[in-house]
Amino acid sequence: DIEERNASLSIDLFKKQEKYNKIVEFLETFDVESVKEKKTLIEDKKAELQKLMTEMSKASDQKTTMYRKLDLLQDVPCGDKFPNCKFIKDAHSSAGLIQVTESKMRDLSVLINDHGQAINQLEPAKVEKSLEDYSKLLQKKGSLASEITMNKLLIEQNESKVFRQKLQIESIRGKLTEYDDNRDAIEGLKDHLMEKQKLKNDLESQKKELTNCEYQTFKLF
Repeated sequence: DIEERNASLSIDLFKKQEKYNKIVEFLETFDVESVKEKKTLIEDKKAELQKLMTEMSKASDQKTTMYRKLDLLQDVPCGDKFPNCKFIKDAHSSAGLIQVTESKMRDLSVLINDHGQAINQLEPAKVEKSLEDYSKLLQKKGSLASEITMNKLLIEQNESKVFRQKLQIESIRGKLTEYDDNRDAIEGLKDHLMEKQKLKNDLESQKKELTNCEYQTFKLF
C-alpha cells in the first residue's frame, strides 16, 4: 500500500515539477519591469488627460457664460450707445474672449486626442492583464513549491516506512529459515518437554507413594 501511494505521489510530483519549471522559465523571460514602466507611463498619461479634460470643461463653461452675456446684450435697447456702461463693456469684452476660448478649446481638443491615442497605443488593458497574470503565476509558483516540498517529504517518510517494514520482513524470514532448519529439533524438543512433564508428574506420584510406605513402615515398627 505504501509503495502504491509513493508511486502515485511520484507521478503527482513529476507533473507539479514540470508545471513549476515552466512557470520559472516563463517568469525568467518575462520583462516585468518593462511592463511596470509602461503601466506607470499609462497612469501618467491618464493623469495628464484628466487635467486636459478638466481644462476643457472649464473652457466650455466659460464659453457658455460668454455666449449668455452676448445673448443678454441683444436684449438691451440701448445697443452700443453707452460704451462706458459696465454691463455693455463686459458683454463686448466677452465677444472678444470667445474667440480666444474657442482657440484654446481647439488646442485642448488636439492634445486630448493625442493623449487618448497615446494611451490606446500603450494597450492599457493588455498591460493590466499581463501584470495580473504575472501576479497569479508568482502565487502559483509559491503554491507549487510548497506542494512539491510536501510531496517529497511524504515520499521520504513512506520510503523510511517501507525500509523499516522490509527489515521486519527480513527478520521474520530469517526466523522462518531458522525454524525450517531446526524443525526436527524444535518439534523433538516439544516431545521431550511433554515427556519431561509426564515424568515430573510420575515423580510426584512416586514421592507420595514413598511417603505413604514410610508411614506404614513406621506404624509396623
